[in-house]
Amino acid sequence: MKFDDVLKKIGEFGTYQKVLYVVVCLPAINCGILMLISVFALGVPKHRCAIPGYDNDTYDACSILVNETIPLSNDPDLKYNACYIFPMNVSNYDNYSYPINATSHKCDKWVYDKSEFEETLTTEFNLVCEDAKVTKQTVIKTLFFAGFLVGSIGFGFLSDRFGRKNTLHSSFMLVVMSGITIYWVKSVTLYIILRFLVGAACAGIFLTSYVIGMEMVGPSKRLWAGTLIHTFFAIGHVTLAGMAYFVRDWRNLELYAAIPNIVYLAYYWLIPESPRWLLANGRREEAECVLRKAAKINGVRLQNGRFLDRYNENEDSGKVWHLFRSRVMTIRTLVIFFNWLVVALVYYGLSLSANKLGINVYLDFLLLSLCEFPACALCILLFNRIGRKKLHMMFMGVGGLACIGTVISKEYGDNNAAIALSLIGKTGAAGAFASIYVYSAELFPTTVRNSGIGASSCAARLGAMAAPIIADINGLLNTEREDWTMVIFGSASLAAGILTLLLPETVNRALPETIEDAERFTMMYVHEEQMRLLER
Repeated sequence: MKFDDVLKKIGEFGTYQKVLYVVVCLPAINCGILMLISVFALGVPKHRCAIPGYDNDTYDACSILVNETIPLSNDPDLKYNACYIFPMNVSNYDNYSYPINATSHKCDKWVYDKSEFEETLTTEFNLVCEDAKVTKQTVIKTLFFAGFLVGSIGFGFLSDRFGRKNTLHSSFMLVVMSGITIYWVKSVTLYIILRFLVGAACAGIFLTSYVIGMEMVGPSKRLWAGTLIHTFFAIGHVTLAGMAYFVRDWRNLELYAAIPNIVYLAYYWLIPESPRWLLANGRREEAECVLRKAAKINGVRLQNGRFLDRYNENEDSGKVWHLFRSRVMTIRTLVIFFNWLVVALVYYGLSLSANKLGINVYLDFLLLSLCEFPACALCILLFNRIGRKKLHMMFMGVGGLACIGTVISKEYGDNNAAIALSLIGKTGAAGAFASIYVYSAELFPTTVRNSGIGASSCAARLGAMAAPIIADINGLLNTEREDWTMVIFGSASLAAGILTLLLPETVNRALPETIEDAERFTMMYVHEEQMRLLER
């Protein structure tokens, strides 16, 4: 008797599992907040050089002195240059009080527009102009996702070694300590270190919560459960938009995002250890106690005595490198890895580029966040109707074309169309993120499924690390064109969608148990289709 058979006996998704699932999904809301808080904490408001000797200078100040001191900007959205200033000893001015034949130089003090942000890390530490404006912010965002990668690997190991419950509690402790400490940072370096730790903690929280929830769900309900957790993540993004709108100081915003995680420390006493993990580690009596409690709450009556005596789970014996033993599996695995990388790249890249939609950063971010709900709904509605492969290709193809379409729209000056296409692109990325979880899990054979998903997740983290770089690529390349980011996102999505043609469909099919089964998967599919045609 395997564990899935046990779940069928006690109820695949009864009252017990539903309550447990919601409870472990709630932290995903906080992860959603912390994952993208840099959109607001590192916000770059409009700015210009401060006039030397005038301590009460503000960005909105309009005077002859400003015209005499600050060069005009080449940016059509700005009146004054953001990084250069004229010397104070200029003697010749034109009729508009602008210096004649004066040479500007870089400044070291700025005044900022307070209409969108009261204070951000960028304004407090003056991370503006040339290298400071893009490079340091890009490094901060990239290293956060590097922390997520390290956390995925580290907490994944701890989860298998010491249990899901202990790992989840450790992750909560880390996010509380590092998140709250950010409030008192006095340097950018310390902020980077703490955000790295927050990223690692978020990985431990989200992935461990996902595992705890999914390990108690029966096989026929995992499609729903695997998709719905993404809606909790999206709720976090929507919540962040509201929080940031009302809390416009970056220190307070970071603090308010970290404090609620204290509540989750109570999970150590509220949620059980995963019975699947307990069985894998020889703790059968504890597992039976958890499962009997679940059955009782589900209204299922079990036989007296130890009903797990006939339990005999064949543990995964394969390693991730077994996926590269043949040409068929090598190509299939690389295509899956590439899809995970691209999905994360586009998903986080579009989210981090929220300020580029052109409305305002709060509404832009909210609209992009709301796109995730219809994406998840489409997954649930269409997974079994059109199949995993076609649905994933649809998300990648439509999302990619929409990203490229924004460039064309902007070229013709249609900003409304560009906004709409950007939202479609984000919907495609969100839907692809939800679909690739399910699709790739079904493509990997049972013997290496855990290893395959773990490796795929690492590929996704690499894509997430690249997302801030691509999102800021216009500034890094020092180009005035603003379309490189969307072209890269769109092209990568289309490439990943086209490569998905090399993968077999998995809907309504027996999943592969071994590497050999997986290698024959495509041929089996062709044979099954031929048999269906003959039956007709």
